Amino acid sequence: MVLIELLGKNGKKQVLKQAKTRKKKAPAKKNKQKPYPKAKQRTSKMAVTRAIRGSNSLHRDWAAVMNDPFNFPPVKLGLGCMVPSALYTFYYRGNLTVNADGSFSVIIIPRWETSTTGSVLTNVSGAGGVTYTFNNWANLANFQTGFGPGARTRVIGGGIRVMPSIPATAAPGELYCGNLPDTTLTNALMAPGSLAGNQYSHLGVATDGATVTTRPLDLDSFVFSIDNTATTNSITRWSVPYVAGLGLPVSTVVFYETVLHVEVIGDQSGTMTPSASDSVPNREELATQYGSSEGLFACAENYLDSAVKVTSRFTNFVQGAATLGHSIGGIAGLAGTYLQQRSRQGYNRMIRS
Repeated sequence: MVLIELLGKNGKKQVLKQAKTRKKKAPAKKNKQKPYPKAKQRTSKMAVTRAIRGSNSLHRDWAAVMNDPFNFPPVKLGLGCMVPSALYTFYYRGNLTVNADGSFSVIIIPRWETSTTGSVLTNVSGAGGVTYTFNNWANLANFQTGFGPGARTRVIGGGIRVMPSIPATAAPGELYCGNLPDTTLTNALMAPGSLAGNQYSHLGVATDGATVTTRPLDLDSFVFSIDNTATTNSITRWSVPYVAGLGLPVSTVVFYETVLHVEVIGDQSGTMTPSASDSVPNREELATQYGSSEGLFACAENYLDSAVKVTSRFTNFVQGAATLGHSIGGIAGLAGTYLQQRSRQGYNRMIRS
């Protein structure tokens, strides 16, 4: 406030109060939002990118089944199928006692077989022995009853996992795990020593067990086939998982579990199970996103883990070395990573090269 003195008519001073004027601020300018750009025209490339980033897309679900068929249910692939289909899961669980030399091997053939052959194969005839025991899937009879003897199937995923029961004070021995690609049943029946020495084997300590999952090989992997008519000379459409053990303690018991997920269409007589439903409810969307079975696998491949998982202490080292190939520098770097991990687990010394 400002005080002003004035002389009035009677000579007395008068004080007037005058309010201090303030300049009014100019109103703030409102920020005008820029208009959103026009949506781009949808292309097949954008659709595939969006499919890869999606959370519930078919290729992600399929990758989950291939990575861990023991905990994820099968899904219908849709592509390459023009009629209703159904899903089925084969399984087999068992145990074996290793040979006196501490060796064994377990192999699964990724198809369903009749009692003349079997799909789960075990061998305890020695490191150089090739005497295998053939086992049918535990629920094969239910499958044959529900779908008929001529049902056509294609594999969705599957695998084998083993857990040796080894005393903590004993030397554990080694596990050699891998996948045999493009092979026949006859060629797959190798001795444990031969499986351990082939180029596809990954090495691990037997204490913590191992898991191996099957993988598709080519476009024939997506074809429906009548597997019960296959012979020992038929080439497998998916890779053949195996686990071989050497040097395990005498009388060690090895527990194993196998699983195989398949998609099924009607048999030769036209019989269909009541549970079958349309395998391609969104045929146009699938064709836009993936184009073909090969395109579907290309998207799923981004989410695939290593097909071979051996003991937690060696997983990073073995899988990384397989990914990088036989690069000396790459393996040396992975060895350093492994040793650092061991150091974090309580080991106080570090080897440096």
